[in-house]
Amino acid sequence: MVQELAPPVRCRRLGAHGMMLRRKRIFAGLREGLRYDEIAAQEGVTTERIRQIVTEVLKNRSVDSDADHAKLQLDRLVPALQIAAEAVASGDVRAIPSYLKGA
Repeated sequence: MVQELAPPVRCRRLGAHGMMLRRKRIFAGLREGLRYDEIAAQEGVTTERIRQIVTEVLKNRSVDSDADHAKLQLDRLVPALQIAAEAVASGDVRAIPSYLKGA
């Protein structure tokens, strides 16, 4: 997904749309496991600027209620738990600890 949203050529300041696309690219990079310095190099900005953008976005994000957060976490775990359960059912004893921990 990061490749689809290629960074714009840095010849002028980004508008609102450009900043939104940059934020999407930054968080897509973070989800893919990239480091801040790698993202900064892709975006043509400093590592400190990437840190500032991430901090700003996270600070302004609304917080889910505890119940909504718990439901989200359970939904995320279900596929991993199903895979572990299938592995245990097929006799893979290495999957037992993962299954018992809830993935």
